[in-house]
Amino acid sequence: MKNMNKIIYIFILFFVILATLISCAKKEEEKESKSKVDSNPQLFNAVGFSGTILNSKDGINWKKSTWNSLNYGPSKNLNGITYGKSTYVAVGWHSTIIASSDGNNWNDSSEGDLWRKCGEWNCKDKVQLSKAIYANNNFVVVGINGIILSSPDGTTWTKRNSGVGDYLSDVTYGKDKFVVVGNRTVLTSSDLNSWTQRVNVFDWERVTPPSNFLSAVNFGNNIFVVVGWSGRILTSHDGIQWTERSSGTSNNLKDVIFENGSFLVVGHSGTILSSTDGITWSKMSSGTTKILNGVAYGNNIYVVVGDLGTILTSPDGITWTERDSGISNYLSGVTFSR
Repeated sequence: MKNMNKIIYIFILFFVILATLISCAKKEEEKESKSKVDSNPQLFNAVGFSGTILNSKDGINWKKSTWNSLNYGPSKNLNGITYGKSTYVAVGWHSTIIASSDGNNWNDSSEGDLWRKCGEWNCKDKVQLSKAIYANNNFVVVGINGIILSSPDGTTWTKRNSGVGDYLSDVTYGKDKFVVVGNRTVLTSSDLNSWTQRVNVFDWERVTPPSNFLSAVNFGNNIFVVVGWSGRILTSHDGIQWTERSSGTSNNLKDVIFENGSFLVVGHSGTILSSTDGITWSKMSSGTTKILNGVAYGNNIYVVVGDLGTILTSPDGITWTERDSGISNYLSGVTFSR
């Protein structure tokens, strides 16, 4: 009888220990799952000069993030930001490339270490990176002197031969090709390796600076849209043959997105333009005359950033409200994580 009681006791003890272990394992799994969710929240992230990084869950309330910018010289200016593969990548002056998994804690890209040591492009203070995107399983960065970089993970970067020495300002992807724009320049590539300059974009000879500077490009609704200085807008169905469109403004245009079924363009003097087809454009009242540099869309809200810490939001792209960013720095770009 004693042996039987002992066996029963051992069985009970075994099941108690097993239940405790299972419970602990579930709690650890829940904790890990919550950590993964928290590390990749849906956030707006805005970047700007003097190392400015802001983030917001709703586009309305913003807080500062910080990064160790001591190695990047006195300016620490950030020009662009993108999100892909659960990673934010921001780029800027002095060959700056920084990355973050949560939008709050930022680290140098491994390639940044090489550039700070004055690598193949001479010293980093001669290299300005302007924009970054994530498309077709690659991060792609463009900048001055015809620089194009690509990375599968935002950490290991490959320099591509663009074949030009112009200032490259933006890049997009559509119809199985990348399209890059810049100063008097439109480039296309299907593989990031071979680039073709589209010199027949329009008659450059009749266009005087700064009208020939193309500042941004995007793809949506089966059409590429390029915007630039002096109100210039171009469209193309293939990235090769381009047509000029009337924007209705002579203000410099800085950025363009296609979201929620419409193109939205922002620029100088508070300019905001909207179009469903990229051809016919309407001017929206932004309520500001400040320079607007970047625009993003997420969680059913548009966010625009600009000079002097300007942040505007809109639920529909028509009615705009200015938000308090808490800073007066120049904001150059914004993205939303998906």
